[in-house]
Amino acid sequence: MPEENNKWAKNFDKCPGCGSTERYYEGIIKHLKDRGLLDQKIMCFDFQQQQGIGLPPEKLAILPIGSEFPAFKRIWDTCCNCGLVYSTHLERTNAKKGISVATPMPPNRAQRRHGMQGFLTAGLE
Repeated sequence: MPEENNKWAKNFDKCPGCGSTERYYEGIIKHLKDRGLLDQKIMCFDFQQQQGIGLPPEKLAILPIGSEFPAFKRIWDTCCNCGLVYSTHLERTNAKKGISVATPMPPNRAQRRHGMQGFLTAGLE
């Protein structure tokens, strides 16, 4: 595997079982692109893509912000000729730990009810 700063990518253009180049999901995406229903940059459906990092969460938690660590991406499809499921794209890169911004969660029903009761009884004391 050629490596440059831990970055590597490879595309597979035919089925390793039978050599066919016809893929099931790729055909559906091409049809949708031809009709103008999908952006031309889309490579696959969300469920066909697996990506992540090569560290367990407890190790990632202790790394300082700005640290780099291995990350991966895999896209798969199914051969229309023999039905074999295989990888069509493999990629290895580096990811960098950043600061995650917490998004406030809206109050759930019980919290809203509790808050409303306080508002309704505030003037009764």
